[in-house]
Amino acid sequence: MKSALSENISAMNDSNAAESDHIIVQYMIGECFYEGSGTEKDILKTIDWLN
Repeated sequence: MKSALSENISAMNDSNAAESDHIIVQYMIGECFYEGSGTEKDILKTIDWLN
């Protein structure tokens, strides 16, 4: 079962909000990739979103 946070991150992953310097959203997406929350763990995507 996906958490509400995971569902929101999945929806925002493709949105302009995440790519337009919204630091909190970028961090949340990176954290999901790091923890594998709602997606598979992916260290390269983690680094990309947190960098």
